[in-house]
Amino acid sequence: ILRLPVVEFSSTTNIGGVGKKATVGVKCSNHKSILPDNNVFTLKDHQGNVLAEKVWKNPADKLTFAVDVTPEMEGRHDLTVWLGDECVSRNAFGSFTDQSRKVIQRVETDDPYISITIDCNWYNGHGEEILDVLDKYGVKVTFFLTGNYLRLFPETVERMIASGHEIANHTNTHMRQTAIGDYTKLREIQIPCEIESEVYGIKPRLFRPPYGAFDKVTTGVARGMGMELCLWSIDSNDWKVENQYHKDVILKRVKKNVVPGTIILFHIDGYGTAQTLDTVIPYYTDELGLNCVPVSELLKHSDRELPAIPEGVYGADEETRNAEEDPVMDIPAGEVG
Repeated sequence: ILRLPVVEFSSTTNIGGVGKKATVGVKCSNHKSILPDNNVFTLKDHQGNVLAEKVWKNPADKLTFAVDVTPEMEGRHDLTVWLGDECVSRNAFGSFTDQSRKVIQRVETDDPYISITIDCNWYNGHGEEILDVLDKYGVKVTFFLTGNYLRLFPETVERMIASGHEIANHTNTHMRQTAIGDYTKLREIQIPCEIESEVYGIKPRLFRPPYGAFDKVTTGVARGMGMELCLWSIDSNDWKVENQYHKDVILKRVKKNVVPGTIILFHIDGYGTAQTLDTVIPYYTDELGLNCVPVSELLKHSDRELPAIPEGVYGADEETRNAEEDPVMDIPAGEVG
């Protein structure tokens, strides 16, 4: 009886660039099972497409597949390795994206539209008050929610959705993406998508990395999940401790240089955010003649398209999800989400 090899991916997160050659490394934990006359291995995606094929000359060494990434291949590709008709690996996350495409900071448009965005991490003391102000003016915004927030405040999330606001992704536990490993990056981005999809029936289209920090793995994973990275044009600085007694500083920041396509950052736990919004929304609409809309709607007034939504489930395969624990909540002292 021929014993099949057990192939493992060198990385659970494989990111490639469109127009470039992507490499995917694998190794074999029982390399003696690879026979000289049966050693042609194939890299496939979840749709059965053959991405690369290679002879494993020395089974004791790592094998590297080389994939020529075309524009048509942009998006998510869950990867497996095959020996003939047998799959000899578990799934690994793969994503091919155009890394030269810039993330969203403002939207190029002359139409009179801007976006208010509100980041939500683990605190909700002003959530209902902020929603009251938004309801007062009939303004719709984009809320970027962490997994922390989704788990802790489902009633407020339900109200956000019922009020017609856009729900987006702000990672699971607000870890800085550039300070963690690739697999943790993957799960930090995946977990809120899983919650929003399974609990609320929403597939988020935008992702905001905490602190605005990201790298090519971040963009590759987010875009592979059907989201574009969205930063901001104006930071209200409502999160700064020194501004809790200087609300005029916050107000001045969010009234300066506001033009069509501007994206403004607030926080649900910011200092005086509800009061600032109560003052500044009439300024945007009545004095500047601008309409406040969610970011996805703002993008419709430009030629910018969002990444394709992947087919199937958002997260890891069921076996992986059952075997792992979610990352621990990250709530550093003095940091606001």
